Amino acid sequence: CVEILPPTKLDQAGIIYRPGLQHWMVLDDDLNEVTCEEVTCGPKKNRLGKNKAPLPKSLWPPEQKRIQEDLTRCVRMVPHDNDTGGFFIAVLRKIRDFPMSSKQNGNPLVVTPKAAHHELHLVDDRASNESSSESPYIHYKRGPTGSRIFALTPSLSQHVHQSIGSAKLNLVYSGWEETSSTG
Repeated sequence: CVEILPPTKLDQAGIIYRPGLQHWMVLDDDLNEVTCEEVTCGPKKNRLGKNKAPLPKSLWPPEQKRIQEDLTRCVRMVPHDNDTGGFFIAVLRKIRDFPMSSKQNGNPLVVTPKAAHHELHLVDDRASNESSSESPYIHYKRGPTGSRIFALTPSLSQHVHQSIGSAKLNLVYSGWEETSSTG
């Protein structure tokens, strides 16, 4: 349904990155390596302690060879290579629709609507920017009563609101935010 593409644009831009890992260790609170079998078998066999929940199997490297090979196309950017934050990047390309059934376990599928507190609401900047020059950004707040203001470029704003599939997008952070002075 999707494929992971190699990061060719990062190569062209001269950005330093590291390939994704195929194998890694999972450590407990005392920095000892633990195996999947030791900590995912439920509370009775959980070596992490009585009150600790078992760790999900997804913390360990995948066993499927195809997935391991795909992980090398992913990108790990570490802070000291480019004087940036740390990132994990996978460039995905949809190659066909996901197989969907109208029912799951005999029950009809229900599409969950986006929560109202995640919707972006346009902030009227004309009232608050009387003394400042025109901003190149469009300002939004999250939810009808949100206090944080997010600034989006016009092109990103158009993508978030008017592109195909935009109803499924959730803007987590726009890179710049300012706290509203009202309240």
